[in-house]
Order: sequence, then structure tokens, then C-alpha cells
Amino acid sequence: MGVADKIRHYLEERLPSNHKGTQLTDNTLLLEQKIIDSIGMLEMVFFIQETFGLEVPDEDISPDHFDTINHLAAYIESRTPDAVH
Repeated sequence: MGVADKIRHYLEERLPSNHKGTQLTDNTLLLEQKIIDSIGMLEMVFFIQETFGLEVPDEDISPDHFDTINHLAAYIESRTPDAVH
């Protein structure tokens, strides 16, 4: 399972009740569509740390990295060459 697939699976398991049944794509605007909020961003940081062994510095916790599955995957892959394993 690739990085984007792991992220999508994680998000689908934790979708807010008002988004149940939403089909997430790699370009779904997670923050704009309120799939994740500020607490969701922190939970995503813990998921990234646990799943990919990546320490996420505070300055990297931003909408630039967290707005789509594609951006999250690119961020993780840029920080961890072995992330796809």
C-alpha cells in the first residue's frame, strides 16, 4: 500500500459523520471541505509519526502540506525515501 493509499484509508476510517459516504480522491480539499480541522491536523501528525516514523516539525503543520492527500503524500515522501514500504 502506497503513502497516498495509507492516508486515504486513515481518513476514510475517521470521516466526520457529516462526510460519511464521501468519496475521497487524492485532490479532495480536506481543510476547505472540513474533512479535517485543526484537531484533525494534529491527529494526522500523530498518524504520520506512528505510521511513517517521521517527526513533523511545528513549522510543517500547515495547510500547504495538509490540504490534499496528494500534498500530504508528497510531503511524507520528500522527508522519508522509504515511505512507500
